[in-house]
Amino acid sequence: MLGSLVYREAFGYKKAFNCLNLYPFLKGKARNVTMKNSVLLLILFSAFFSRTHAQSLSGSSIEKSGTTTSSSFVTVNNDALVSLDVSNVSRVMVIATFSSRTASGAAEGYFRIADNTSPDAINSGAIQKTQNGYWGIGSMVHIFDVSSFSGTRTYAFQHRTSTGQLETSVQLT
Repeated sequence: MLGSLVYREAFGYKKAFNCLNLYPFLKGKARNVTMKNSVLLLILFSAFFSRTHAQSLSGSSIEKSGTTTSSSFVTVNNDALVSLDVSNVSRVMVIATFSSRTASGAAEGYFRIADNTSPDAINSGAIQKTQNGYWGIGSMVHIFDVSSFSGTRTYAFQHRTSTGQLETSVQLT
């Protein structure tokens, strides 16, 4: 019987199942069990025995630092790039953690993760941070849809500034 396999009062299950009103069912007194409780029991067991269907993909990570005075997006140090084989996956999550500052004065810094093949069309969207000479930190996470691609795709962390010189350090994963 399912109840005899699951119920072990010595391990404290009585209290846990009693709060769900499933204790009578597990003790063989199923006449007090409602449809709601049966569904809760089904969900409980499916959570324990379910499998995830995530696709596996080898990770890649890089750390780079660079400066820019450009008002157009440029890749940090021209090589803050990660490359992944996306032949058998549908989505890729790229994570960037970074710190930045201006050499002097205030300026606006803009940051994004972009597909290196067509960065203006395929990117995370930019975030903006006011820079004032002190180090500031940030992070970005973006999930790219790669279901229509195969082979290797390369992703870049890019920055730009409104005025002055922007210094950025990034870890891209």
